[in-house]
Amino acid sequence: MIWQDFEANLFSTIANFTARTVLIIGLPSEHGRTGVPFVQFAGINALYGGNTNLIAEICGENVPKDMAIFTPQQRDELKQLGFTPFEEEILWQQELPWPTTSHIIWNTVRASTLRLRDIGGIESPDLLVYKAWRYPNNGDTEADRDIGDKNLHIPELGIPREREK
Repeated sequence: MIWQDFEANLFSTIANFTARTVLIIGLPSEHGRTGVPFVQFAGINALYGGNTNLIAEICGENVPKDMAIFTPQQRDELKQLGFTPFEEEILWQQELPWPTTSHIIWNTVRASTLRLRDIGGIESPDLLVYKAWRYPNNGDTEADRDIGDKNLHIPELGIPREREK
């Protein structure tokens, strides 16, 4: 797969992101689990306290096993794409109001590619893996209840899930 195809797949995935879902994409670790560098997304109500926006985060600088240093130009580009340093620059974060415009989603996709390919040096999205899950929902009625999914599959991404334990 080429990066342009990955970007289109990620755009579609974000545009159709469901509530209570978490998605992490990165290079596999030595054990085949999702490692660094990474990008991650948390849908509405996926975080403790009930977030009302979609949260997008990218791996920051000097993260163990990655140790990337952003150039001033890369920092500026990430800021222009809507990301800001978070947690002492271990992460860069953007909150996407939901629903959001396609322009904001494309900026998020571009920041993800910037971090994975341009800063992280990942030559092909074929080298990436993902993990995803959806938290349960204890709705008021039986029809509103969702037991969640600890091993959510998103084949539309076009990359494999991480290896199971």
